[in-house]
Amino acid sequence: MTPVVARVLAAILIAIVAIASTGGLSAAGFWSNALPGYLSVIIASVGLGVAFVPVLPMIPIGRLLRRKLPRSGRTVDMTMRVVVALIPGTLYYMSGDPIAAPGAALPSEDPRLGVVIVACLAALVYTGIHLLTARLVVPERFPRRRPTSGPTPWGATPTEPSDEFWSPDPVVGWRSWRWTGRVLKGSFEREWPSDVMEAECVVCSDSPGWDCPCGIYAMKDPRLLPVPKHGSLIVGRVTLTGRVVEHEQGYRASHARITELWVDDSQAARWIALTYPGVRVTRLG
Repeated sequence: MTPVVARVLAAILIAIVAIASTGGLSAAGFWSNALPGYLSVIIASVGLGVAFVPVLPMIPIGRLLRRKLPRSGRTVDMTMRVVVALIPGTLYYMSGDPIAAPGAALPSEDPRLGVVIVACLAALVYTGIHLLTARLVVPERFPRRRPTSGPTPWGATPTEPSDEFWSPDPVVGWRSWRWTGRVLKGSFEREWPSDVMEAECVVCSDSPGWDCPCGIYAMKDPRLLPVPKHGSLIVGRVTLTGRVVEHEQGYRASHARITELWVDDSQAARWIALTYPGVRVTRLG
């Protein structure tokens, strides 16, 4: 079962359970009128920009979460923003005129508050299922190679290596990044919110895969690293652990940690040092 199918089935099941637990078929008519009314207020709040006002103070908190929680920080940040964005529309909906709830058994004497409670509970359950189904992986029978940029270990090796190993001890490699003004980005445009990174792949259950060019790349020689055409030159030493595949000129690994960076721009070096306090940052030149 794919994640999309699982989420669609979960949404249908949640809707059936919500109606059944609030009155069954006799409550279907109430929900067909009450839920669109609540959603229309939320959509209007988002469309007018009112919902984004309370979200603005959450931005620095979200950035802090992404740095402190590399694996789940992004999900927590986005969930918090969505919840906060719903507050203005929800308050406006609850301040409206009283509505009748024929045949509905709501968790509150106020039908509007009952609609909000049921909708929030359903949203929380669906969010949990959404996160769980993200782990569902349907491997392709013949995984397709992904495009690479620059002299990567995959592109530098004509054939797949005949050896892999699990490395409890760090393996030293070299990488280059691009500084966006907020975060470092790798050659595949993946953000590094902290100095620690874990490989992810929608094809392989364990990254890096044997027949898939996934994993965190690092070169054995820093002179083989691609030089950016624009922006600052950022070169760093990383330690690779976990599942490691060795190639002729580099590695692919499941886990990586940045230990030291060299930056050719003084201002960028200062910001990078503040963003990644556990990494030694040296100014080139």
